[in-house]
Amino acid sequence: MQQEQALLLIAKQLEEIIAILEKQESAKTESVGKIGRPSKERIVFRYRDNYPSARKSDCVRATGLSIKTVSKYWASWDTDEIDSEASYK
Repeated sequence: MQQEQALLLIAKQLEEIIAILEKQESAKTESVGKIGRPSKERIVFRYRDNYPSARKSDCVRATGLSIKTVSKYWASWDTDEIDSEASYK
């Protein structure tokens, strides 16, 4: 009889813990937004920020992205850099 009561108490506590964890997980995804891998554009931009003298082929080898993808975002990083320099003058 005491074992049954103890098991019921443990089951209730587990349900409460699971409910708390589910609330925390849903709150985390709501506040952060979508969690997943970074966009291809962001990968190229980070690579260029870390290695400003690198070539496209270096980026392709390091990131595993295709040359078409790297080329697509390579040029847009250059224009962002030019735009930011123009705003400082």
